[in-house]
Amino acid sequence: MAYKDREGFHTGINMYVPAMQHATEVTIHAPTLFTIGKPAASSAGAVATLVPGNTIVGTVFPINWTSDARYGRLINYTPSAVPGTNNIVDVYGTDYLGQPIVERFTGAAAATTVVQGKKAFYRVTHTKIGLAASNAITFSLGTQNGLGLPFKGAISTAYEAGAPVAITVVAPDMTDPQTAITGDPRGLYTPVGAPNGVIEYAVAMTGNPSVNAAGNGGLHGLRHFGG
Repeated sequence: MAYKDREGFHTGINMYVPAMQHATEVTIHAPTLFTIGKPAASSAGAVATLVPGNTIVGTVFPINWTSDARYGRLINYTPSAVPGTNNIVDVYGTDYLGQPIVERFTGAAAATTVVQGKKAFYRVTHTKIGLAASNAITFSLGTQNGLGLPFKGAISTAYEAGAPVAITVVAPDMTDPQTAITGDPRGLYTPVGAPNGVIEYAVAMTGNPSVNAAGNGGLHGLRHFGG
């Protein structure tokens, strides 16, 4: 049976453990099967819509979104029209451990291109304008296919709808300290079959408790940038 540790965590408590070397959920020197869940299809407005993009710098817009993937999933930013100037939006939330995350999205002045995120959010709580667009635009925050992982480690087998598939992952970002634009410090799983609310994803993972020269890292990866 795949382990489902997220079900035992409490909202509002940061469960991140610096330099974690062992966890009861992880089998020593062998893979442990973790289920990632059955997330819905990616959607451009799944997290938030109609967020003002040309308001005063520092303006906060509250959001109440929780991931449908057990260990979080990537989000993205889409402007409603051409911003007119480069614009910056910081998105605040937590990972599945309750660890604070801030990710910065920078929109181009003359494009409505979707800006893809690199961190697996479990919750999004609010946005803050870092640099306003000059045009009267709004923006949406949506979901991507990339899914968060429970620990930093190596995936030996991936399963989709109970069948093994080719393994596609994004390696953990080892930048220390993390910033608002670095990648996820535990890495990501990229599904072969796109999420649709039906496919269940699971990975057989061997945890990697290694730390860097500063003693940072461990099974929970490097500490997220929290602002």
